[in-house]
Amino acid sequence: MKLLADKTPADDFNDKTRYSVMFGPDKCGTDTNKVHFITQVFNPVSEEWVEHHLKDAPKVETDKSTHLYTLVVKKGQQEYEIFIDNKSKKKGKFLDDFDPPFQPEKEIEDPDDKKPEDWVDDEKMDDPDAVKPDDWDEDAPRKILDPEASKPECWHDDEPDEVADPDAEIPDGWDEEDDGKFEAPMVANPLCTEECGCGEWEHPMINNPDYKGKWKAPRIDNPDYVGPWKPRNIPNPAYYVHKPEDRRVSDIKGLAIDIWTMNKDVGFDNVFLGKGAGDAYAFSQVSWKPKNVHEEAQKKSKKKKGTDGEESAVASLFSKLRDFFNEYTPHCVFTTIILVITLSWWCCGRADQGPVTIPDPTDDRIVPDEKAEEDAPAGDETKTTNEDQTLDETKATEDKGEVGECSSPAKVATPAGSDGSTSKKRRKPKKKKYRLRGRSSETAKAHRG
Repeated sequence: MKLLADKTPADDFNDKTRYSVMFGPDKCGTDTNKVHFITQVFNPVSEEWVEHHLKDAPKVETDKSTHLYTLVVKKGQQEYEIFIDNKSKKKGKFLDDFDPPFQPEKEIEDPDDKKPEDWVDDEKMDDPDAVKPDDWDEDAPRKILDPEASKPECWHDDEPDEVADPDAEIPDGWDEEDDGKFEAPMVANPLCTEECGCGEWEHPMINNPDYKGKWKAPRIDNPDYVGPWKPRNIPNPAYYVHKPEDRRVSDIKGLAIDIWTMNKDVGFDNVFLGKGAGDAYAFSQVSWKPKNVHEEAQKKSKKKKGTDGEESAVASLFSKLRDFFNEYTPHCVFTTIILVITLSWWCCGRADQGPVTIPDPTDDRIVPDEKAEEDAPAGDETKTTNEDQTLDETKATEDKGEVGECSSPAKVATPAGSDGSTSKKRRKPKKKKYRLRGRSSETAKAHRG
């Protein structure tokens, strides 16, 4: 909130508009979190407006409750106090707590002064006459093996640090089919003690008494040392004797709200501007206080419902989903549109597919061997079965043929008018050879019996 020093039409107001006081919360990321208190003071010598910021400002309340921020400038404009929810958070004096200070310095450092090239500000220097000793070993290690340490005779190289608990028992009702194989919990190996450890033994290390590190020349006083350099002081061209009335904090011609935010749920109302702190407090009791009481009651109610367990968890989940949708409404709507279009195309908008070819179950059938057909002599009474005959029909035919071969040959009746001669000897049917399409030769043999 800015208290404007000049009457400014709303259309002409911007971030450059001059103000006498800027006060209010500022929360931006992780870098900025403070209640601003800034005042602009006109310097009559430099004829410039200078911003003075409160140092160590209070932190902003970051929850979603309604909070009341109050600034009280005491009479004489020499002291101030900041309240949050009618509780004092910071108070002090204008002359001590603002940066830059209201009273300009009489002298300032010359911004045009530069350090001379021959200026020596190193108090110490390396001794140019120092020489590294012949016995100085720069390659000596910092640590060496302890010559007095040795591996204990009782050390167990092949023993693990932990073993299965020998006293562990399978719990009652343990079912290996459902629970898996029972594994005893691991316990410290009793053989591994401080004296007699387990596993690979490591030789302890100690500091190397001969270690000296990289050699450096000793430091001596620098005979050319002048001292630390700093720019010379010159009279401050903007110096003047500041008076409390120069701050003109009470010089108010208007009030404006300047908001810079990327977050939602930011609101403000009930602005009070007056000359009495008591009047401001009384106004808060009829404006902010009822909201505060209502919000605190809601918090207690939600906390109480939180003890209901699962119901509260479900309600909390829906609340989070609602908040997420409210915060990212454009993103959710755009994603939903894409999802609906994709599902619609998948279900209704695809081109008609060609007919699906279903494999013919008769592919897995027994067919006559073509080679056997070719080898069969002309006039042979035995005929190959039709290629479309199923596996069961083929087996039935084979069974009949086998029965015929095993039975006695039937006599052929002499038809009337014949010369009474007996029929020709019945030719023994030749065994049929079959190929099993789509099956192994072992399966084919099984079907041939």
